[in-house]
Amino acid sequence: GVCLGGASASLSLLLDENVGWRGALDVIGGFRVVSAAAAGFLLPSDGDRNANDKAQEVELPDDPKQNNEENSLVENMKQILSIPRVQFLFLASF
Repeated sequence: GVCLGGASASLSLLLDENVGWRGALDVIGGFRVVSAAAAGFLLPSDGDRNANDKAQEVELPDDPKQNNEENSLVENMKQILSIPRVQFLFLASF
């Protein structure tokens, strides 16, 4: 997604000079609709992963003032970054 977004931005700059902003919007919008439809048909369902993620969810305390160490920003970041899907998205953004 990040690569397609960058490519779309570059392509829109080139198209804007040749066909104008409306034509560039039509081309880029059409490309994005086609790529979203292709992803919808080609990518597997997310149902199994959601069930696995719910089983692995970390329970946070109800009262945020209970333990300041556990609720620190660093601890929260560690919990979030321990999820494989988040790690993949983080790495793919570079």
